[in-house]
Amino acid sequence: MVKSFTSLVVMAMVVIISSPVMTSTLNSESEELMNYEETRNNVVKLWRQGNYQEAAKIYEKALPRFPEQTEEITFALAELYLYLGEYEKCLDKFEYGQERKIMYSLWLNGDTWKPLEKYERFTKIVEENKRLQAEATAKSSPQFRVIPPENCAKEKEKKYPLIMVLHGWNDSLEILDKHWESPIVRREFLLALVQSSQVVKVNQFCWDDMQLGRKEIQVIYKKIIETYPVDLQRVIIAGFSQGGSMALDIAMNAIIPVKGFVVLQPVLKLSTDFNGKTLERTLQQGLRGTIIASQNPDTLQEQEKMAVLSREMHLPYRYVISGTGHWYPGDFLQQLNTAVEDIFYSDTREKNQNK
Repeated sequence: MVKSFTSLVVMAMVVIISSPVMTSTLNSESEELMNYEETRNNVVKLWRQGNYQEAAKIYEKALPRFPEQTEEITFALAELYLYLGEYEKCLDKFEYGQERKIMYSLWLNGDTWKPLEKYERFTKIVEENKRLQAEATAKSSPQFRVIPPENCAKEKEKKYPLIMVLHGWNDSLEILDKHWESPIVRREFLLALVQSSQVVKVNQFCWDDMQLGRKEIQVIYKKIIETYPVDLQRVIIAGFSQGGSMALDIAMNAIIPVKGFVVLQPVLKLSTDFNGKTLERTLQQGLRGTIIASQNPDTLQEQEKMAVLSREMHLPYRYVISGTGHWYPGDFLQQLNTAVEDIFYSDTREKNQNK
């Protein structure tokens, strides 16, 4: 889930990060000659300067020129008009897209879209968006991909520990693939990347329906252990953001048998998702785990509450703060290695220390 960043800015950031700051707007003739990548990069430059009005002008002209980019352009325009306080124009863009059967990644649990809640038009937009998502989800199915350890083919009789990773809100397998292959995981683990059937928009998924998510993960787990040489005593469930919350639910409620969890910036509602009774049950299960948080005010408060409660109950959870945004921190692979070692080797270390 990337709810605290503008999706457009995130997508183009790598392209423009070293570019000089734009100090003047382009003329119409120059705009007409640009391809879409150039158009988007120029919009992002203006966006980063806070020049939302000029950015919106460029994208308004680009919309009829690049019909295959209608979803991205209309969503960006809706955000730009939101920042400009031009709410009717914002709603116009969503309606324009929905007339073309476009789904939008509207994260409604934060404050971003609150200025629109007073408009009946926005209520209808949200309802239509949910209808389109439900229609797409009905035709979708959960997916998974297993990446074997480096020497798996040579050691055919060996059983391997398994780490199952769940994507965040508005994410997919392709995004997971880039972040979870740490040295230890790559060398020693079967790595299973799991994608929900629940559609946010085209090729982007979520875990909004937790009960459906539980069922899908149970089915995928069964397929994996029937197909791959899994050490059933050494299974970890992991995930980022909403996938992290889903992973905690799976672990703490024993939806599948796991030894521990590694979750990055889970979006928690401690009062409803987890409580003292749930945590007491995990203590009895002997679960170990790591929660990796960041200095992100949208999620940090609930994560810290859980950390305090865990310490009070003497639960064997590690709580780490790394990074500032709602994304993978620069040292994530190192953090992942440490978390995995803590789950599987902490008992051995403790026994050796007590000798």
